[in-house]
Amino acid sequence: MPRIRAIKPMFFKNEILAELPPLTRLLFVGLWGLADRRGRLEYRPKFIKVEVLPYDECDIENMLETLAKKDFLRIYERKRKKIIWIVNFEKHQRISGKEADSDSELPPYQKGKGKQRGSNGEAAETAGREGKGREQEGKGKNNLPTPLTGEIEKWFESLWHDYPSKDGRKEAFKHFFVSVKSHDDFSKCRMALDNYLKSNRVKDGYIKNGSTWFNNWRDWIDFKEVAKNDGKRGSGIRAEDGKYSGIEEEIKT
Repeated sequence: MPRIRAIKPMFFKNEILAELPPLTRLLFVGLWGLADRRGRLEYRPKFIKVEVLPYDECDIENMLETLAKKDFLRIYERKRKKIIWIVNFEKHQRISGKEADSDSELPPYQKGKGKQRGSNGEAAETAGREGKGREQEGKGKNNLPTPLTGEIEKWFESLWHDYPSKDGRKEAFKHFFVSVKSHDDFSKCRMALDNYLKSNRVKDGYIKNGSTWFNNWRDWIDFKEVAKNDGKRGSGIRAEDGKYSGIEEEIKT
């Protein structure tokens, strides 16, 4: 029996989800009501269509694969049963009542247990999110945890909230997504933004377009300001090489 679930305002502003067809987005929401408290449900395309999109002509299997490629879902097999797991379900849903006292009857998604559809649509193996597994999804270089897409979006939103110009958000996120792959990268990006916000050029009202800054945020990690001379705005000097950082593509606010 379908359950009542919450939809947060951020759902409608998710730029990755916005690239998908409207019916695929609607299907994604519908899956929440079919999933158990752990965000799992059986992979039954015909049943899902009847429950979620009974009056629309659409290919549910293809739509589920699309959501899996974008990392919103994991489709895997355990004990000869095909299962769907909604990746960030427990993060965004508050389970209450009798359901909170229950547990999933479906086996969890785990590394090395069966096959699943990864972000490129090919069979791959990554870590699950049960217990300590929620802290990571697979391993990256040097055997370090790599963040989920939802976590990267959360990092970006925290930085974008503080960025003084709101122009170029979509391209800014794309630059951020390809350059920030770990908690360490995020910490460096936060440091770079703090340095930028403290700079004289920002205080004087010269703000880079968001896309431009996030494409070159590493230039600001070791940025230091020199004293102003002759009544002019101070020149930015990068501590590691002492070279002047110009103010190309900045706009006067």
